[in-house]
Amino acid sequence: MEEFAILERCIADCARRSPPTERPSEEELARIFLTLQSTMVRTADVFQEHMRLDEQREKRYLRQLRTLADEALRALRSRRAR
Repeated sequence: MEEFAILERCIADCARRSPPTERPSEEELARIFLTLQSTMVRTADVFQEHMRLDEQREKRYLRQLRTLADEALRALRSRRAR
């Protein structure tokens, strides 16, 4: 997300330093910044969804490992009891 903030500052700085005849209008800059903000929100949403799914996968695999370990321990105890 920091990269988008840097890009936003670079765009504003370039617009300020441009000669008046080449400078984008306020409406154009507003449209660019709005698009950039929208992209930032979508990126954050996609990242959060990815993290949520990753966390669910991790929990599922940990449950599977726990079940496997429990079964292995039970089998070992069963063999020792014989």
